[in-house]
Amino acid sequence: MKKFFNKELHPGRYYWLIYTVLFCLLALLCFGYLFASGKSFITAGDGFNQHYKALLCFAKWMREIIRTLIYDHTLLLPKFSVRFGLGADFFTTLQYYVIGDPFALPAVFVPTKYMVYFYGFMVLFRLYLAGLAFMAYAEYMGKGRNAALAGSFVYVFCAYSLYNPHPYFINPMIYFPLLLLGVEKIRKEKKPWLFIAMVAVSAVSNFYFLYMLALLVGCYILFEAIIPWEKGKWKEKVYSVLKMIGYAAVGGLLSAAMLLPIAQFFLSSMRRESGYTFEPFYSRSYYEKFLPGLITQDTPAFGSWTYLGVSAVAILAMFLLFRKKGKNRFRLKIVFCMMMAAFLLPFAGYVSNGFSYVSNRWSWGGGFPFCLYFNRDVAGVASASEKRRRLFNGMRSGIFYYQYIVI
Repeated sequence: MKKFFNKELHPGRYYWLIYTVLFCLLALLCFGYLFASGKSFITAGDGFNQHYKALLCFAKWMREIIRTLIYDHTLLLPKFSVRFGLGADFFTTLQYYVIGDPFALPAVFVPTKYMVYFYGFMVLFRLYLAGLAFMAYAEYMGKGRNAALAGSFVYVFCAYSLYNPHPYFINPMIYFPLLLLGVEKIRKEKKPWLFIAMVAVSAVSNFYFLYMLALLVGCYILFEAIIPWEKGKWKEKVYSVLKMIGYAAVGGLLSAAMLLPIAQFFLSSMRRESGYTFEPFYSRSYYEKFLPGLITQDTPAFGSWTYLGVSAVAILAMFLLFRKKGKNRFRLKIVFCMMMAAFLLPFAGYVSNGFSYVSNRWSWGGGFPFCLYFNRDVAGVASASEKRRRLFNGMRSGIFYYQYIVI
């Protein structure tokens, strides 16, 4: 067991263990009051009436399919149900909630009386995977494991994840870093498989968030692959972007059987024709709460699904970003200013929500640069001091020694 967790032989396993232990501790601090008070992650309103009931219905639907296959030796997929209002198509109704979501599949094995616990466990498991995904991307970008470990907790325990009432809304937090990692692997290693796979998984999981992911990944490619212009390499850059578009198309085709009918249903939805009147600016209370909302959250006053709050230490990265100079930092400053403008003007929320009404459900992407800048500057400053480095290593060694004794 000691050999398995030896840092020198298995540094990846070592940091995975540290991340797991710290995640469990922080999750207990953040959500322990729910367990202590006998409450669950299911919220009143849409949480219970839509998402929880959709999970129950999906589990029963899957069990009916398996039962028919085992006893009648027939693969029969029920297509219509009278449980939805006056009756509706099963697939297009539940795909938005659970069908296609890989984290909902184990629900078929969970008895109905335990589904509330499964619901809560999958919320925590999604957050856990989001941190691992961020660590994978940050480490690949050369931030170092210590910085990646620190940044992962800034990313996971942000206002979007803490205030978000619906479990599958956390899925894009997992997919986004892996999509960016796939982009970088195409650029640096000419390996498209991760990118294709994540496009397919994102498309199958939820068409609504696929649209937001496509916008954010497109912006990332614009600022990381195109704007850093190098003389004489414009053909290579254009060719690289065209390859990424082609790989994205391959991922879309792999999910076409589920993606196309859902896209057609979504585009014809009456919710897109709600008669919403677009306003060029938010309310006064929104702007009054914006600056405090960078590190905290006042949901009723903030509104429009703007869950941007990150750890206060991550805000230090913004000061360091604008304090230092450099060609690359100038581009990062432009990215940061554009991101702030996107939150200050309703147009970004209007576009990201399919031009139906203003909703910043892409807020997890807005907090992502804070985490990266924190990795780049704050964690780098902390590791630059030999004294601090020894203190940090001593803390890690203490945690490692403790888990070794317990095991």
